[in-house]
Amino acid sequence: TKVGVNPSDNASALIIKGEDLNALSDDPDELQSELAALAGPSAGPNGGQIYVDGFTAGQLPPKADILEIRINQNPFSAEYDKVGYGRIEITTRPGASKFHGQVMGDINASPLNTKSPFATEIPGYHTDFVNANVGGPLGKKTSFFLTYFRRDIGDDSIVSATILGPGPTFTQTPLSQSISSPRTLTNLSPRFDFQLTPNNVLSVRYQFFDNNFTNSGIGQFNLPSQGLNTHSDEHTMQLSDTQVFSAKTLNQFRFQYLHDASTATPQSVDPTLSVLGAFTNGGNSAGTSTDIQNHYEAQNLTSFFLGKHTLVVGGRLRDVQDTNTSNQNFHGTFTFSSLSAYRTTLLGIQNGLTPAEIQANGGGPSQFLIAAGTPPTSVNLFDVGLFAQDDWKLRQNMTLSLGLRWESQTGIHDHSDFAPRVGFAWGLNRNKNASAKTVLRAGFGIFYDRFAENLLLQSERFNLTNAAQQQYIVQSPTFFPNVPSISQLMGYAETPTFYKIDPNFRAPYTMQSAVSIEQQVSKSATVSVTYLNSHGAHQLFSNDINAPLPGTFPLGNPQLGTRPLGNSSGNIYDYQSGGLFNQNQMIANFNLRLNTKLTLGGFYTLSYANADTNGNTGSLIMNPYDIRQNYGRAGFDVRNRMVIIGNWNMPHR
Repeated sequence: TKVGVNPSDNASALIIKGEDLNALSDDPDELQSELAALAGPSAGPNGGQIYVDGFTAGQLPPKADILEIRINQNPFSAEYDKVGYGRIEITTRPGASKFHGQVMGDINASPLNTKSPFATEIPGYHTDFVNANVGGPLGKKTSFFLTYFRRDIGDDSIVSATILGPGPTFTQTPLSQSISSPRTLTNLSPRFDFQLTPNNVLSVRYQFFDNNFTNSGIGQFNLPSQGLNTHSDEHTMQLSDTQVFSAKTLNQFRFQYLHDASTATPQSVDPTLSVLGAFTNGGNSAGTSTDIQNHYEAQNLTSFFLGKHTLVVGGRLRDVQDTNTSNQNFHGTFTFSSLSAYRTTLLGIQNGLTPAEIQANGGGPSQFLIAAGTPPTSVNLFDVGLFAQDDWKLRQNMTLSLGLRWESQTGIHDHSDFAPRVGFAWGLNRNKNASAKTVLRAGFGIFYDRFAENLLLQSERFNLTNAAQQQYIVQSPTFFPNVPSISQLMGYAETPTFYKIDPNFRAPYTMQSAVSIEQQVSKSATVSVTYLNSHGAHQLFSNDINAPLPGTFPLGNPQLGTRPLGNSSGNIYDYQSGGLFNQNQMIANFNLRLNTKLTLGGFYTLSYANADTNGNTGSLIMNPYDIRQNYGRAGFDVRNRMVIIGNWNMPHR
């Protein structure tokens, strides 16, 4: 652990490898949460990004497949599009010259857990997983590494609701039961490394990921019929070719293809019955959905080692094809304001009362909602990024890093974005021939956020010219429990809601500045303090550009107001880029490595952030005619945060 003036030597970075990885969880979900915590509070609402062998998207590999993890390293490099503070880089394990392997398992059963306050009996529960890996040579020029991970969770969903007993009295009855909701996860990942020539190495890696969840959506007020079975699988193929052309030139080419398919199937296709404060029965309103995505990513990086200059130039092409099918609320939802209103309704139907008489007695549903239209929607999103980065060693104790990145994407009208980056490191030691023990480091960069495919999908599904779906809302319906046809509900069409991308939309970006002082405390310990300022411009939000004009409607009834684009046009949610955020952070880091026995690392962050939007979620502005009223403490502002990670090798290992 030493400070230095190279861009990758920043003391605020955290590098986890070897036996230090033992401090992290073997469970992939917990591992992802731990890495997010270790990455710390990234700037802005959208945060950093996880890279696996330099690629974006995809699932985390099993921990046994990880060679090392680098967090917040070289934060102002032009190679990356996302902000450097919060960036996680994972390198997977290659093959080896000798055979080796490992098998481990973990079991957790219900006797080890606490009781549930909502269950009269302790439901059965277990979690077990198996993690196995093997690697070694396949001839003189080929090696392999294979990992297998399987997790089985035998979980239960606890229902704690109030229902009505059978007729003729329909008495209120408490219901408490546990429903089995098992989950399984399987991950298989082989990797092969080929030494094609003394100066050329080809790596091929495949990862299969399969996740199943039975009876999702059950629990608390949601009865067993609300069960939703979800399944997703992902196939990832990665290819990396590294060639050494000469002592001064190195080239890396990478390609990734990722296919992701997910489905959700409800246990029941009956209309949803929602009794507020009591229970929800019938089919799950989420309905049946499928989502199929194909990701293509190609990168090329060429490094030139030219004396005091290390020059890296390269680019990345990405293409995402997304086909989504959803019939949410296609079977309809009846909502009752209370259990008493539902009981009155059942008694009235049993006694042959008319809907008007039932409503006069305080019964009947308060609302019926149903959707109809075309379930499938497809989009294609393409983006490109080109960069050049020069690390110039001005002196033995001084490095200047200059970088420029250019990005563009389809789907929006902004097709040219430049992102300059600059970094500076100065070793403050008096003896220029000795290693610096104190380093002053500063940097500035612009980082763009790309417009996401899910927002493009939303704007296509509910576009102005050909909205694929429409909702119908009937207040105090008189046809319960029957569901009328869509043709019978044409007069009850909800004020239509459309989504569009503003023609003046610009890609959101963050301007980030940082200055830090890093100190070598001893041979095995470093500390650093960093001040980080981030300003977000052209931040994304949704704005109803056809909202009723202020002063044209009585308080609480905006549907009676006058809309600037006509009342028949409904709500038009326009994706705009007029938001902003301001964030100031003070980060204190420490790293300690005592030989191979003890390693410790961590940070404390004090953060203040204000914003008028939540970023890439496309959050809706509170007042469409005055965005300034939305400005205040940001939803992503975590005032205090402290994380410590360590590994202690006991005697006899």
